[in-house]
Amino acid sequence: MLETFTLPAGTEDKVKRWTLKKMAEQFQSFKGDLYQKYILKGQTPNFDTFPKLRDHWDEFVAYKTGEQGKAMMERNKENAAKKKYHHHLGSGGYSIAMPKWEQMEASLIERGIELATANWPERSKFWYYAHGGTLNPADGSLVFGYQIQEAARRLTDAVEASSQGTFRPDRDRDELTLALQTPEHPGRTRGKGVIPWKIGFKEDIHTYRSRMRSKRDTEAKIADLEFRVSSYELNMQEEVARKVDERMAAHRSHDPQPTIPPAMVSPSGNRSSCASTGQVGSQSMDAMQTQDESTCPVDDITQRTPCELHIPFKNLSIKVASGMAIPTDPSGTYHCRPIPAGYSKVEVELVEGAYEDLELDYPGGDGETHLRDTCHAIILWRRRYIILPGRQAASRAPSPPAPPSPPQDPAPSPPHAPPAPSPPQAPASTPQDPAPTPPRAPTPTPPQAPLPAPSKSRAPPAPPLAHTRATKKAKVDAAKNKDPGYDCTQEELDAYVASEVKRQFKPRSPEKKIPIDPSVRNFFRGMSASVKEAIKLSDYERTLKKASSGKSKPVPQLGEQPNQEIEPLVTGKEMTIEQFITDTGLTTDQLLGVTPIEKAEVKYMYELGKPLVKPELLQSLPTQMYKFHQLYMEMSATGREMIGARIRDTDFLQGDDILWINFRGIYELYQLDALDVSIMSCWILMEIQRARRRRVFDTGFIDPRKVNVAMLDQYPQETEDNLVHLLKAQHYKTFILLPYSTEFHWVLLLIDLEACTVNVYDSMDKKESTFDKVFELIDRAWYRFRHLVRGKWRERLRRKFKFPCAKQKQGTNLCGYYVCEYCHCLADQIITTRELNFIRMRDNLTTHKEFIAAVQEQLMGFINEEILDPKGEFYYDGNTIHRSLASELVASTTTSKS
Repeated sequence: MLETFTLPAGTEDKVKRWTLKKMAEQFQSFKGDLYQKYILKGQTPNFDTFPKLRDHWDEFVAYKTGEQGKAMMERNKENAAKKKYHHHLGSGGYSIAMPKWEQMEASLIERGIELATANWPERSKFWYYAHGGTLNPADGSLVFGYQIQEAARRLTDAVEASSQGTFRPDRDRDELTLALQTPEHPGRTRGKGVIPWKIGFKEDIHTYRSRMRSKRDTEAKIADLEFRVSSYELNMQEEVARKVDERMAAHRSHDPQPTIPPAMVSPSGNRSSCASTGQVGSQSMDAMQTQDESTCPVDDITQRTPCELHIPFKNLSIKVASGMAIPTDPSGTYHCRPIPAGYSKVEVELVEGAYEDLELDYPGGDGETHLRDTCHAIILWRRRYIILPGRQAASRAPSPPAPPSPPQDPAPSPPHAPPAPSPPQAPASTPQDPAPTPPRAPTPTPPQAPLPAPSKSRAPPAPPLAHTRATKKAKVDAAKNKDPGYDCTQEELDAYVASEVKRQFKPRSPEKKIPIDPSVRNFFRGMSASVKEAIKLSDYERTLKKASSGKSKPVPQLGEQPNQEIEPLVTGKEMTIEQFITDTGLTTDQLLGVTPIEKAEVKYMYELGKPLVKPELLQSLPTQMYKFHQLYMEMSATGREMIGARIRDTDFLQGDDILWINFRGIYELYQLDALDVSIMSCWILMEIQRARRRRVFDTGFIDPRKVNVAMLDQYPQETEDNLVHLLKAQHYKTFILLPYSTEFHWVLLLIDLEACTVNVYDSMDKKESTFDKVFELIDRAWYRFRHLVRGKWRERLRRKFKFPCAKQKQGTNLCGYYVCEYCHCLADQIITTRELNFIRMRDNLTTHKEFIAAVQEQLMGFINEEILDPKGEFYYDGNTIHRSLASELVASTTTSKS
């Protein structure tokens, strides 16, 4: 190679590795040809043509025909036979076929045909095409042969499960791996060719050597092991129960018990002397536990159905949560594992407060082990305890009582004997009846004479009862309504039944109420009042809910309908004109010159003592903004220009301080202008309070007044010291949020200490060079931090730009509102979502102004309730406090703008 080609500098090692690899492939192919052409046919090659083979041929033949060579060939054949699916790409491979497939899809899309593989991942789609699958040119449906029929079906199900959220792809464990049911080979990437994972899964390059990924894999393996052990134990228990039942059945068949005719019972099966009354049958927990698993109501559903989740407790069924039952195929899977017998998938929506600590039989997909962690998650639940309220209420409806079945061997009943004046004597014993039968007990032979009355000596002595009104009345009723004997006549029995029915159904006499002290009654009423309070929505959520409820369904315009008879023709010129009309907001008359174009209004300027908005807009302000405006008018009338918020050392970790908020900065908030740094610090203070109240301690925050471009220019060393101190004070946290003000632009820096990464959330995706100054500061601080705090830190923090988040429109200065929105979304979702890739940011905020209005309303509500209210956590009464040195260094920068 070096004699034939001239290589660029620094590429010798790379070319050498590639050359040796090709030599190994060619040599392997050459040895296979020699075996097929010569050894199998018993021939010898021409050594004049292959002179280098002369000295090695005998050894090569001995190896190939020996035990070791044959064993290796057999093993290779077995491994080759395991390959179930073979591609049809030829020597060109994926690199030659991919452009052809993309061209085929593009031609179908141009014809307006919706592709069945439109939502498929690129790897799954190319694998399907490479193994003989294609698309129907008429309607874009899947066309494949019987060889990949099963794989194509599973691949379609896997893509559908991924779109519904029941399956979460994770790098090499994606839809294709789930469909093929075999793990990915580390040296190549199916669906892309013989390329390593570093190139095949380049979008997941940040997950390599991640402690979080390794920890999650270990937890998944442990969960899978626990699942297998529990399944084994369940199978063993069922096997033992089955063996016991078989032995008991065999024992009963060899030792039959005497048949005992049933006593007089009510039609519902309950023993009762009331022959004409029936009871509504109820299904006990024992019956529920022994019912057939195949008859559960949840098996009959075909779509997501509201349900209740119950647990058994003795003979009761207790509701612990409510949610949605999901139709489950018995052969389906739950997170790549088969669903255990007797279980079904449900989505939990609301958990009863008393049962939040209930442990799950099988962990959830994200490792949930308790019911409190499963809100809006899909878990496994026993099918017979998934209650469908509408259907099961109908199945438990009472049915009319059925007549009692006659005994198997009926005997002629004896004629009724007249009542005897004295108790009859017991009949003499016979060989068929060796002993007298106890009273009221059924006997195997029909009675020939009236049975004796129950003996009082047989009954155990009852404990003495307290002489109360209820016990006295019970004694009187018992004396009046003695149970008739078996020798009573039909008239006596009818009279007894009528009296019992009248006694049991007569209205109860009102009990005398015990007077309660009013002070005691008011005390307990006050204790229960807090339980009945409704969950209070935050100002942010309330504003979004109000905006969403007032929205109407949009009407699709021309070119937006799902079924177009004629495709609209749009040219580049028309698109430019349409964009111009949209940006300017001109009407048709204004474009045609019929109506003059209005001039822009002069901006409403700030002046202390005057309203923050135009007077005609005051009534349209939201609740908290209007409330603050009333307070502002009172404070500004006295000449006051700002308000203060008291900050403690536990908030920003830099000692006690005062956050001064100028009224001019609040005016800019009302006018949707650029946010002041004090307003951004106020928002971060609110997020700190929310995290503390929700007991979230692994997310930290940095005051934007301490680290910004103004501080970096004026006090570079003090700013670096501040950053080192804040990193050191929060080294045990997982994430740290820092809103940073660059040159007239706000961005959010999320420092992931566990992954040693800095993610930049930028609403305008500015150039990476814009952040060189702040990253130089972070690198210096990180170097000092690594030497101060021991841990598994990377030598240098990695940087990730253009993270997926909402983007603002060019020409606007709303970047501060976007950063507030980023902080709010991240602080909410980091609690339950530990992977940043799965955090869903909101859509573009410029098209949904209600999100910006929600930011305004939430911030003003925080100022009203926590800063201006004397009961608020950050209320400042005007007393002097001792500030730290770091706070004094930035006192002059609290009014810097974004």
